[in-house]
Amino acid sequence: MREQFEGCTLLTIAHRLDSIIDYDRVMVLESGRLVEFESPAALLATENGVFRGLCEQTGRLAEFERSARLVA
Repeated sequence: MREQFEGCTLLTIAHRLDSIIDYDRVMVLESGRLVEFESPAALLATENGVFRGLCEQTGRLAEFERSARLVA
């Protein structure tokens, strides 16, 4: 799908962090409210951030940090 829509804005609602870790920007909602909006790399660098907390909960934080840095 990404190849077909290259150069377009793509809005993805994801429940798997793997699906969005290489996106340009991630919008994090909590109880329907915007709480974070930035690149995955920047969100991972945010201490006590919601996105970082989600990544930490998976036990795969280092893997997500590597993936985010590859595209940053």
